[in-house]
Amino acid sequence: MIEGLVQSAQKIVKAISKQSPFPISLTDEHGKIIGDSNQERIGTIHSPSKKVISLKKPVKFDEETVKQYDNVLPGIAVPLTFGYKTVGVLGIIGDPEEVEPYALLLKNYVEMLWKEIYQSQQDSLYSHTIERFAQYVLLNNELDTEQTRQYASDLKISIEQKRIVVIITLNRPIIYYAEQTLTPIEQKKLEITSIVRDFFHAKHDLCTFISYEKLVLWKSVVSDKHIDQFASTFHYQASKCQQCLSDLQIPTCFSAGTVSHSLYTLHQSYQRAEKLFRLAHRYNVSGEIYHYHNWEVLSKLIPEDINLETWDYFENFFSNFINREDFVELAKCFVQYCDHQMNVSRAAKSLYIHRNTLTYRLKKIEQLTSLDINDFYDCSILYMFINFYLTFTKYSE
Repeated sequence: MIEGLVQSAQKIVKAISKQSPFPISLTDEHGKIIGDSNQERIGTIHSPSKKVISLKKPVKFDEETVKQYDNVLPGIAVPLTFGYKTVGVLGIIGDPEEVEPYALLLKNYVEMLWKEIYQSQQDSLYSHTIERFAQYVLLNNELDTEQTRQYASDLKISIEQKRIVVIITLNRPIIYYAEQTLTPIEQKKLEITSIVRDFFHAKHDLCTFISYEKLVLWKSVVSDKHIDQFASTFHYQASKCQQCLSDLQIPTCFSAGTVSHSLYTLHQSYQRAEKLFRLAHRYNVSGEIYHYHNWEVLSKLIPEDINLETWDYFENFFSNFINREDFVELAKCFVQYCDHQMNVSRAAKSLYIHRNTLTYRLKKIEQLTSLDINDFYDCSILYMFINFYLTFTKYSE
């Protein structure tokens, strides 16, 4: 008998017993009773079942016939088929003439339930396989070429396909949301991944959970035009999806990586999406949707990718500035000046100081750094350095 159906046999018996006026039993292809209205019979042998399976047609057992056997009751035994194979026997207990009209109906019902259980098991197995494959591709910097090709072929996933990884992070583990709605975890996962696919028009793209709090979408992009289209619509699509999930009491955060040209480099897109998420939360960037066309986040990312040797050079170059006791005060004034598009009046207002006070402090910074406060490129360098220095030194405490 198909694995998993045995475990569900007694549940099926209980479900049918609520509707059937007659006791029933289920046996496997070896004649072993695996489900029965009388639980004491479970595990015992019903020897005529093998005959029913061999004949592949219903067999009646009247009072006289059952005297020839042990553990056999009057009624009718009907073979159960799955696909083209006979996998067991349904026994309907009672007067054979009375139970016969119910035989076909109950047989069809049991077979239907078993098919649903089998399909559910197959869907669950496929879902878990996809999850493991996604984890393997995204969480390893190097993939085994042959193994990856074999898995991709089995799962019908293209290797040489441009993709962008979108990470959707839940505020709580999926178990919490499943319990809140009294929904099986697998069903809740399917509900969420279906919503994500719908909003991103990604019906044929892989979308799966890789942990209890995180799912990923491998969004396919065919050409540069599709990449540009994704970049221009991502925030809108993510916000709509986010709102839909929020209506279901599932708060989320979205982060998109860069374009990957094959499965072998897809982990880089994932890592960059993760990096955006970490940076956004570290710097308290507004919103819960991050991507590489979000300049507020990107401006924080640039300093992250500059090596320490370069930062040492900057630290030495700006030593006269950073060694002052009033460095933090001056630095915060300069950051506000840049954040307000180098507009002194607006920056002074945000700092709650007089315009002349800010102008004086900016002139002081100019003297200490030898930079031109009115030059965009000079300000960009100092702005990145200050943000990095305030975050990763004693001043971040």
